[in-house]
Amino acid sequence: MDPLSTVELRVLGALLEKAVTTPDQYPMTVNALVSAANQKSSRDPVMTLSEGEVKGALQTLETKLLVSADPNLRGRAEKYLQRFCKPPFGVYDFDDSQYAVLTVLMLRGPATPGELRTRTDRLHKFSDNQAVVDTLSSLRDWTPDPLVVELPREANRRDNRWAQLFGEVTQGSQPDQPAQQLTQQTQPSPNRIDALEQRVAALEAALKALQSAAGD
Repeated sequence: MDPLSTVELRVLGALLEKAVTTPDQYPMTVNALVSAANQKSSRDPVMTLSEGEVKGALQTLETKLLVSADPNLRGRAEKYLQRFCKPPFGVYDFDDSQYAVLTVLMLRGPATPGELRTRTDRLHKFSDNQAVVDTLSSLRDWTPDPLVVELPREANRRDNRWAQLFGEVTQGSQPDQPAQQLTQQTQPSPNRIDALEQRVAALEAALKALQSAAGD
């Protein structure tokens, strides 16, 4: 999966959270997603996303098959569903504990197991910190690629923090690492860029062929 932007992570995380905590208001309209993404509580950092930014994130998430418009639309405003998790349409099949941990990491950034246990309380009840560590370990050992990473120990912290690997990692999340190394970790590989450029060129060629055929 291509790395998600900060805005895409926030919008997807909001959908994941509200699907569990406020199911009566799910699927969500764009206006509801703007409010959820810009919450001043349970968000780090606090954002002030515009409606246009949220719509743009939804469009790119749709192309990545992580979000879709509600096919059972009954009102005037279009509503959106997450396709990130749960079959038959989900990209991943997470259990409730994995779902909760990833949702909070998307919405609030890196955290220790103890912090995650507290912050996931509305999504999933962990019996103790070790249960959180076990869930994090299962995501770290995910096949074919790890979905979370344990960060280096920070000064004045008893436990290491963990971060999700679906999107951008800010420099503040890993203060012990050089900024250049962080940039390398969060940028797409040259091979992936080459592949994307080839796909764009192929799509442009196909579009020109269609336009030419239509003109004839």
